[in-house]
Amino acid sequence: MIVKFLPNNIQVEFNEEMSLMSAADLASVAIDKNCAGAGTCGKCKVKILSGNVKTEDPYGVISDKEKSEGYVLACCTSIYEDVVIELKDSTEAVARKSKPVKLPEDFSYKSGVYKKHLILDKAIFYNKKSYKRILSDEAEGAKHIGADTLNKAADILRDSRDITITYNDDEIIDVDHGDTTDRIYGLAIDMGTTTGVVMLWDLKAGITVSNVAFTNPQANYGADVISRINFTSESPENLKLLNSLAIQGINKAVNQLVSEEGISKKEIYKVIMVGNTTMSHILAGINPISLALSPFTPVYDGELSSYAGDMMIDANPNARVTIVANIAGHVGSDITAGVITTDMPTSNDVNLFIDIGTNGEIVLSGKGRLLTCSTAAGPAFEGSSIVWGMRAAAGAIEDIKLIGEDVIIKTIDNKPPIGICGSGIIDIVSELVRTGIVNKMGKLLDYEKLIDKGMPEAIANRIKKSEKGNYFVIAETDDGKEIYISQKDVREIQVAKAAILTGCNVLLNELGVTKEELDSIKIAGAFGNYIKKDSAIDAGIIPDIDKEKIKYLGNAAGIGASMILLSKQSHSLCNDIVDRFEHIELAARDDFQQEYLKAMKF
Repeated sequence: MIVKFLPNNIQVEFNEEMSLMSAADLASVAIDKNCAGAGTCGKCKVKILSGNVKTEDPYGVISDKEKSEGYVLACCTSIYEDVVIELKDSTEAVARKSKPVKLPEDFSYKSGVYKKHLILDKAIFYNKKSYKRILSDEAEGAKHIGADTLNKAADILRDSRDITITYNDDEIIDVDHGDTTDRIYGLAIDMGTTTGVVMLWDLKAGITVSNVAFTNPQANYGADVISRINFTSESPENLKLLNSLAIQGINKAVNQLVSEEGISKKEIYKVIMVGNTTMSHILAGINPISLALSPFTPVYDGELSSYAGDMMIDANPNARVTIVANIAGHVGSDITAGVITTDMPTSNDVNLFIDIGTNGEIVLSGKGRLLTCSTAAGPAFEGSSIVWGMRAAAGAIEDIKLIGEDVIIKTIDNKPPIGICGSGIIDIVSELVRTGIVNKMGKLLDYEKLIDKGMPEAIANRIKKSEKGNYFVIAETDDGKEIYISQKDVREIQVAKAAILTGCNVLLNELGVTKEELDSIKIAGAFGNYIKKDSAIDAGIIPDIDKEKIKYLGNAAGIGASMILLSKQSHSLCNDIVDRFEHIELAARDDFQQEYLKAMKF
């Protein structure tokens, strides 16, 4: 029996009944599994062009019209005969250039990795007992040298006295023939739940060479950390799979970078990794199941250190790999790294640091304290649980304005619209709230009520009704399908924004300050960089303060990882501040329920 996938024109043979999703995996065809196969998100929708299948739609995410057209959920469908399947428009997880990393102006670098070029005296070979003794004596205090480095050194020294020794602090990690002192590189890696970023740095010059962002390949096994944790808990093989997928994504990005820049992977001598606590555990090959069970205690604290060869990372096998210290069960090393890019550890100002994303980590500094919490915002901001939500890709609506009778949209790369990415989702909710189309309680009003309120008819006509409730039409695809935001979508954003705003307010309560006393709100995360200040305030994601106090940090985690890579001082600062953080467990707070109910209102 054969299953064929269009438009990829890929087919795979099978001998017995199997799930359509398993067939896609066998064919290496990417289909979104944001809900980890639970049948709730609807992102794995595909069309059966020919053949019969066994299918169900347990949560009613496919409309009657779509069912009549042959659409099914891949995760809830079994195939038992030849079938031809058409995939919806693909936004394949490909590596793409990210914005250059800009370090603080007063930053100074000293990575601890350096090289020394030597032309050894021939007589030295007769006066020393071993190659190891020769290297150690020339290394000026280096204490450690591994067997593989010794083997390589022996091969070189038998034929040449012209060598370069590479050091990482007190360890000799490589020996090369000739003078290679100008070629010292390192990687700073920010591994997020949705997106990873690999930054390639010249460690000698202290400058960025290039960087690449890529969609985390683990996304097919759940859009959020809880889905990933649940998947790893099912079997040891699943943990190995997610670890392998993360490393594959990193290596694909590394290979793209070194190929474009004419660099050898063996010239990468240091790697720094940051991510949320779940990603950090998975990268280290540690089961994160304890993070899903109260009191959410991580398996380890402090940083972890290994070697690139042991972790199967495409770099010099002796490159030291450091996974930066996490703060708590759901406040990871990405936040540790992000905070050191600011003056929060030393400033007396009251500053709020918010990483707007699936986990919604927040830090509040002031009065000599560093308070932190995580919020279960979920994947709504990144589009995973939104009907027309999608990753940031060509054709995604990223900017929306309601002006008079018109809905003005802007898509990525100015391509025809195919969905809505995170910034566009926040924009449309903000605009619907601002114009009164969505009321303070989050209800998407119907046509009659909007007309009674004096809404232009052209706008009111965009409200449509379905068996699942009202929805607002934003645009149409090239083939005439309505791109819309539904009542359920609004509720998803409402819950997500309430989670983050509640976290902010509880931390303010704990410190004994009001939002008016905030000196700044620092919005972190590559996604956060694209959210307009007005939209973030109008949608009720962040406290309503003077917009001049709102600052964008960009990918603070990536910047912080780069600082740790380049500077032993930044690395020490990172380890020093971890123990200063006071983790606030929101659900255990007396004021949590009250603050959450208030934050649910727009």
